[in-house]
Parts: sequence; C-alpha cells; structure tokens
Amino acid sequence: MTYLLLDYFDEKFPDEKAVKEMKPFRRHRWFFKEGTTNYSHSERNKLPEGAAYAGHRTPLISGECKVYGCWPNGYDNVGEEEWAKIPTDARQKFKAALNDTAEIVVSGIECRRSFQYIDDKLLSAMDNYSELEKLPVAYSFSATKFYPSLIPFLETRWTATKLDWKNHGQNNLDLSRTHLREITLDGEGLKSVSLPESCRTISFSSTLSPELKVYSPDGGSNLTLKIELEADHVPDVGLPQLEILVLDRAVKLDLLPVTNLYPNLYYLRICGKPGYLSNISSLRNLKTLEVLSLEEIFGFTAEEFPTPGTCPLLNTLWMESIPEEAGKQIKKKYKGKITELDIRKLRKPEWLAENLDNPLRHWDGSEFVPPAKFKKAVVIYRNARRDALVAANQYLIDRDAALLQNRLEQTGKEFVIAFNKLDGKSGFIETEEREDLCAAFQVILDAVDSSVNFLGFTMNHDRIWEIMNEHRDW
Repeated sequence: MTYLLLDYFDEKFPDEKAVKEMKPFRRHRWFFKEGTTNYSHSERNKLPEGAAYAGHRTPLISGECKVYGCWPNGYDNVGEEEWAKIPTDARQKFKAALNDTAEIVVSGIECRRSFQYIDDKLLSAMDNYSELEKLPVAYSFSATKFYPSLIPFLETRWTATKLDWKNHGQNNLDLSRTHLREITLDGEGLKSVSLPESCRTISFSSTLSPELKVYSPDGGSNLTLKIELEADHVPDVGLPQLEILVLDRAVKLDLLPVTNLYPNLYYLRICGKPGYLSNISSLRNLKTLEVLSLEEIFGFTAEEFPTPGTCPLLNTLWMESIPEEAGKQIKKKYKGKITELDIRKLRKPEWLAENLDNPLRHWDGSEFVPPAKFKKAVVIYRNARRDALVAANQYLIDRDAALLQNRLEQTGKEFVIAFNKLDGKSGFIETEEREDLCAAFQVILDAVDSSVNFLGFTMNHDRIWEIMNEHRDW
C-alpha cells in the first residue's frame, strides 16, 4: 500500500471542498532537497487504526515509489512549521552552504564551509564564538568540559539544534533561551536544567542527583526523557506531563514508582543490562499508554502482565529477549487484539545464566548473525576476556606496566584476527555488528581497568585500538 502525504494539517476533519484543494506536501527543512514529497510504501499493508474516509482524488503524482516508511503521524507537518519559524536569513545561509565544499579557516583550523559538527577542537581554539558564523550548517555541538561562552552563543544560533555536553561540572544549566531540539547532558552533580520550548529530547548519563529537576515549558508534554540508569530507581525530575520515557541499562527496576511519577506516558521503552523488572502489573496505571517496548528484561510472568484492554489505548507491543514462558503467553493473549505485536528472542532461564556477562548475547536469534557464528563469537570473546584478566592478575604480582600494556595490545590484535576469520566470505559483520564488537572489547578493557587502576596503571587505550584497526578487515 502506497501513500502520498498531502498539505492539509488541521484538527478539523476535511470536507469535500478541502479535499479538492489539497496538494502534495513538500519538504523544505534542514537537509531535505527543496520541494521533496513524502511518497512512500507503508510498512504494514493496512490502514492505521482510527483512519477515516474523507474523499476521493485521482493520483497527484506518478512514477515508481522506492521509499518505505511508517504512516504519517504529523511529524513532517510540525517539522516544517518549526523550520518556518527560523529567521529567513539563517535558513538561507544554512541551505546555501549545505553542499559547499570550499575549504576555509576557522580560528586557525581548516574545515569545509559545510562542516556540521562542532567539538572541543574548535570550541577550545576560540574565545569569541562569532568565528563560527563562518560555518552556517553546523548544527551539532559536542563538549567535554565547561565553556562559559557556549550557552550565550547557542542562544543566538537558530540552527544549533543538538548539544552533547559531558563533564560540564555545573549544578544548574539554563538552556531555555536556546533553540536546541536534542540535548544530552552528564547528570553528575546537576541539580536543575531549564529547557527551551523547542526541545524534543533530553537525555542524561552518569548518576543523577536526587535533587535534579528539569524545567520544561509544558511540563514534559511532547518531550522524550532518556535516562541511562546508574541506580535502581528513576528519579522524579518534575515532568508531570511527560509523554515519552526511555530507560536504558536497567539492572533492577521497580516499575510502580515510575508509573506513579509519570502517569501520562504514551510511549515507554525499557532496555536491560540485562535487567529485572518488578511490579510490571503497575502498567495498568498508564491509561494513555500506546506503545510498550521491553528488551533484555526479565523477572516477570504472564500472569503479572496486564491483560488486553487494561491499558485501553495500547496498540503496539515490542518485546525482545524476555522470559520464554511469559513471552509465549503474552503473545497468545494479545494476538489479534492490538495493531502491532512483535515478541521475539524468548529466553530460557539457563540461557540467561549462561549469557549474563556476555555483551554479544543479543546476537543470539538475530536474523543477521547465523547461529553457528554466534556460538563461535562467544568463544572468541570469552577467550579474549580470560587472557586480558590473566594479564591483569599478573600485573598485581609483578607491577610490570609495560608488560600488561603489551599483552593487552596482543589480546586486541588476536581478537580482531579471530573475527576476520569468523567473518570470512559470509561478511555478516556490518556496521551494527562492528559497533557491537568494539563495545564488547571495551567491556574487556573496562574490566581490566577496574581491577588494576587503583595501583596507578594507566592504560593506553588509543594504542590498543590503533593496533586493532591495523589488523581488522571488518
């Protein structure tokens, strides 16, 4: 089934006259080519729930459709309205420089005029950020320390929409006069953050202060809150109207306080490390919940899980790597009762026991990783972890830092060579799998760090990764 998004966007249901006047919706914002239409195949070959007949039009566009996507949800329309609010001069400069490959010099640093990302290298090179006006396309800012002039500059930059700020060291951050849409902050020591009306996503890493409060103009409506959990609870950050909550790296989580703090959620996603969830029955408190996603979450039964109709608006269940018995029964209960039901990678108790400390466990059951490859990958990972920890234990005896560094470099080299052979002609290691393997080896390095750094050992991570990159084929 193919659809064409039209330019009608109103709370009022269109009458016959409005239907006849509709034209193809055209995108102009940000990185879209001017006038792009939303002409797409739907992912599901059926109309979305709640769709109603408004009228008939002969096709307004011809040609083969090569795009697949979800049914329109208003995101495009709102995005264009927000783009139109940006001053014309800023929009024109952004578009004019988008494909400009001219090399320019900004505070002594050479870069293309179409450069999009500002990091410490540029931020540290200047005191007066007016130099950044030479880079009108730069929308993403990443910092790993505090820059006093950064917030005042962002307040003047209409096209600065993304900020990732680690080690800012501040108790209070007022971003309310910026135009940021996506904000990621180190939560360590942070007690308050004021968001701009434009913000759609606020993410926190590190341990959050119990005093942390997030001030949003609408109390969290139309906002996504993402938290990397470093504790067993979700703090009350003061967003009573929060609609979207994403919790990552959960280990042990009581869901009851979450549903009490954020009763207006329509989207809830919880990812475990893996994690154990208690009081899953409290989901029944979320009367506006439409989408629930659980990944690597255990510790619950089908009897505890709300029955169909308990959450009256629930239309989507995505579950991956959950208890086998619970998954089978939930799937049976909800089949045919909701719009989208996807429950996969059901796990037996013994599987969890075997893979609790395996960062590649999500490869088991993946459509992109053959079962035999997964089993061999686990062996390679465990051998590398064993070798690295044996080397770390030897360091506790002889305090030979050079020897430990050398053995870690050798372990990294053997790790990538082993996966070169495993990948072979099959070529199953692509972008996502490559990132998984790098993350898995980082787990090994972190384990070594935690066991020896109290003795003053400083690992040369860069050299280890350099050697690994020299030898890997994937």
